[in-house]
Amino acid sequence: MITSGFFNSINHDRVYNAEEMSNYFEGLVTNGIYEMIGGAFEVTAAEATGKLAVNVATGRAMIDCRWIRSDSVLNISLDDADLQLDRIDSIVIKLDLTNREMTVELVKGSIASNPEPPALENTDTTKYLRVANIKVNHEATSLTQSDIADRRGTIDCPYVTTLGKGSGANFQKLQNSYEVAKSQSKCNINIENYNKSTDILFVYLNGILL
Repeated sequence: MITSGFFNSINHDRVYNAEEMSNYFEGLVTNGIYEMIGGAFEVTAAEATGKLAVNVATGRAMIDCRWIRSDSVLNISLDDADLQLDRIDSIVIKLDLTNREMTVELVKGSIASNPEPPALENTDTTKYLRVANIKVNHEATSLTQSDIADRRGTIDCPYVTTLGKGSGANFQKLQNSYEVAKSQSKCNINIENYNKSTDILFVYLNGILL
């Protein structure tokens, strides 16, 4: 089926749903967290109060053209530690098409002598970004930042890229050509009154900031 849009409606002959509106972003942005918006969902250990908890910073993320935005810090509690074995929990951003929502959630791991992060199964209706893994040591009553493994910027939770920031095969070819040329030659440019100690120089190639 071919779809197109958007056009003004005449007698309600052009009606669009949420999926068609969301598809506008397809090919423009990739799945992930916006690195420069808010706190980019950074996960930090909450102040010790006798209860295991983490704070998740503000941020915005995109999964399959659906978006989530948090404008306040989320405090998420974890279950108590086991008395003998460790476990690893995960903070995730979840897309749930069945319930028509995106959420920030805790996924609890299983206790083990050598624990692994909980498995996340992506389906046609459910997708995940694993923001951080949290090591819950046995008998722990508090968390430190060293217990939290940041997964942002990895394959588990990449940062969003756009057409203007390096996505696409054509851009990559151009970037590769630039790197080769840069390694093989130098170009001297005289700029009147330029002071390298105080001035900032922006270089564009075919309209792309290098």
